[in-house]
Amino acid sequence: MENTSTETGDVKKKEIAYHPEKCVGCLLCASVCSLLYDKRVNPLKARIKIVRKNYITSKIYTTPECTFCGQCAEICSYEALELIKHAS
Repeated sequence: MENTSTETGDVKKKEIAYHPEKCVGCLLCASVCSLLYDKRVNPLKARIKIVRKNYITSKIYTTPECTFCGQCAEICSYEALELIKHAS
């Protein structure tokens, strides 16, 4: 696991763990995110960002607007994203 982002709520803390070594760059996560929040498929508008260099994913991160809904992790077939829920 390279890094994580977190959100603290009243009841639960959610975290998205990134595994860029598993990412194939299909952008399905970014597509579902943009469809959910921007009402159209546009990975550039997604709250999850995939950085690739020479066909290899070097970094995955979320923007400050990310709500940690977990849709990106749920849709990822390669387990490059993982939603972790912690009880507080």
